[in-house]
Formats: sequence, structure tokens, C-alpha cells
Amino acid sequence: MVKLTERMVEVVILIGRDRLSYKAAAKCIARRDGDGTISPRTVERYAKEIRDMMQSRLSPRDALTAYYWRHSEELQTSDVS
Repeated sequence: MVKLTERMVEVVILIGRDRLSYKAAAKCIARRDGDGTISPRTVERYAKEIRDMMQSRLSPRDALTAYYWRHSEELQTSDVS
């Protein structure tokens, strides 16, 4: 399992498990943070970084879905829902 930041884990869960769009994930993160905004482009950048860390050739969305289901037990402790 690659080492992810807390924010990256949140992105994996929202995109990989919940299949949210980058825009919807950004809104969800902004609501949870309670302090403003995060852009959909930032969420997409996180997704691409995670995919690259995995050395995957999948699309970022598919890579995050695969990552979530491969490591769902480890991610349960970081669940954001």
C-alpha cells in the first residue's frame, strides 16, 4: 500500500468508493473542512498523484476505485462518511 496523506485517503474514499465527480468531492471536502473551498481541479490533481504513486495505467478514477477495493480494510479506519 502506498503512503497516502489524510487528504489523499479522503479523495480515494470519495472518488474510489463513492464514485463522486471531482466537483462533488470538492464540495464534500469543503463542507467537512468548514473553512472555504477546494477546487475540483485540486481533487483531480490528488487523484492523478495517487494514480501515479500506484504506477497505474488506468484512468485516475479507475485507479482510485481499484485502490479502494484492494485496500478497503486499511482505509476503514480513515472512513470519511
